Order: sequence, then structure tokens, then C-alpha cells
Amino acid sequence: MEKKAISIIALDPRAARSYGRDVEGLFGEVADVSVFSVMDGSAMGVLPHADLFAASTDAFGSPEELARHVPIDSQTMAVQASFRWQELRRLKELPAGSRVLFVNMTETMAREAIAQLEQFGITHVHWIPFYPGAELPGDVHIAVTPDEMRYVPEEIETKIDVGQRACTSGMMIEIALRLGLEHLLETEKFQTYFQSIATSNYSFDQMFARSIRLESQFHILMETLEDGVVGVNERGEVFACNRHAEEITRTSAGLVMGKPASQVFPYLPFSKCLQERERLPAKIIRLNGINVSAEVVPVMRQRACIGAFAILQRFNDVEARQSQLRNQLLHKGYRAKYGF
Repeated sequence: MEKKAISIIALDPRAARSYGRDVEGLFGEVADVSVFSVMDGSAMGVLPHADLFAASTDAFGSPEELARHVPIDSQTMAVQASFRWQELRRLKELPAGSRVLFVNMTETMAREAIAQLEQFGITHVHWIPFYPGAELPGDVHIAVTPDEMRYVPEEIETKIDVGQRACTSGMMIEIALRLGLEHLLETEKFQTYFQSIATSNYSFDQMFARSIRLESQFHILMETLEDGVVGVNERGEVFACNRHAEEITRTSAGLVMGKPASQVFPYLPFSKCLQERERLPAKIIRLNGINVSAEVVPVMRQRACIGAFAILQRFNDVEARQSQLRNQLLHKGYRAKYGF
């Protein structure tokens, strides 16, 4: 598979490199990751083509300005950063009631980080935003900074560097979804990363993990069925095609996924099923020189039709299966009770 290209853009070159390392660590085997910075000038002009551009909110003033620096019709998204759980545990140990500087490049960046820390429950200290040009308040002996020690006043006694914030699990999920790399999300590497990054979207993460498990279970079920199964969504687009369906229709799941069933399976009455919202009884159709039994069943949710499944069986297979069942009954000693 040809490697994807991902470009990371940030205001500060060190932040850009840090975000780049995070993305490289998860996607490096399937994507080439490039980093650009506004401060060092590498993000100026129109950047080289990439399958996806991820830019920090402080890099450019607006989405329109970002659009001027990427090729036309490029995919863009925002860099989302968060703290690691291990760093939050360190900050939990700060003395309660302490006045603590949070030191960052700009006032906006410092206040944004403080808001995030308080969102994660680090509220037992009094945070004070500090940045180049700010006046140092009195009676402050502790400073916390995300890899910006150069801006921490020398007279501060206790200096804690929590390192650059990491890319959130939500950002990594979005990259995978945008680039069609969803299969990576189930790998141990991704799961370990997700568990290390602090997130306030607990319910989202739980729902996503559950959806991944359900999708895996659905795939296993589809492949264990003896019948061919083709599934479409409410728009009639194919989202499922198991191995038996591939064999019966002589097509490849990879070639039909996401395409209108009316184009790739014109002989299956999905449109009628979706419109009438009723089960269409099995009918015999001639397909690739063999007789196939095809039944289409709607999927209903609260009176709305959200898709449909076609159940395909070779007619000979149906007869053979029924014959096997009859033989099993005979071997178990079932005989007609009455003779004529």
C-alpha cells in the first residue's frame, strides 16, 4: 500500500516537532509525516501536497488563512493537544492552596492550558498565567510549564516541566478515519497511546471502543454465516459483503464497499425494500449461470428504515442442506407413525 502523507503545522517549531513525533509514532508505518512552523518560516508560502494537513489553532489566525498555505481541495483539521495522565498525577501532588505560575509563550496559550488543567480536576492550587512581558506577582514560588523553561523567571524556586502537550486520542482517531486507516485503531500501539492521554470525553471514548468491539463481532458473525450477505445503509450504499456473497456474485468486497447497490448489485431489489420498508420474500434469480435464492430484509429503527440486508443462497446449496437435515432425522430414528 502506498504511504499516505501527513503534514503537521504549528506556531512554535518545538511544538510542531513534538506533535509530529506523536503522529509518527502511531502512523509512521503507513504515512510519511512532515512538520512545519510559522515561527521558523517553514510554513510560509504554499506547502507541498499532503493527504492531510493538521494545524494548531495558534499557527494561523483563521481557517481562511490556513487555506492560503495549503494546496486547493486539501483535507485540513485542527491539532488537538492534551496532557498525559502521568503529568496530571504529578500536578495533583502540588501543595493545596499554592499560588502557581503556568508559563507559556502567550497569555492565550497559558490561559487555555490552565482551563484544561482545571477541567481535569487540578483545582486545588491557584493558577496564574505567565508569559513573556507579564509582570511577576509576589509570593509565588512554583512554576509549571509545557516545555517553555526559557520563559520561567530565574527567581522561581520550584520549576516543573510537564513537557509539550500530546496529541489527543480524538485527534488520532480523526486522522485514521480521514485517511481510511480505521483498522489501526484496534492495534495495541493505539490502545496504549489512548490510555496514556488525558481526556474529558470519557463517554465518547467508551462509545468508540464499544463500536469497535461491535464492528469486530459483526465482521466475525458475517464470515461464519453459510449464506451470502450484502448490507446497505439508508442511502442504498453497500457497507457489508461477506465472503460467501463475494463467491456467489463473483465480485470483491473492496470494489463494492461504499458504492450504490443499484450499480454494483442491480439484480437485488434494495431500492424497493428501502421504499416499501417490507421484507421481500426469497425469489430465484439466475446469476453467473446458477440459480440463486435472494431475499431482502429491511432494518427498522423507530419506524425508520435505516438499511437492508440481502440473503443469498445457491439453490443447490438450499436443497443439499434440506437433504442433510432429512438424513439426520432418519438416522435419529424418526419414522412416519402411520403407513398407508
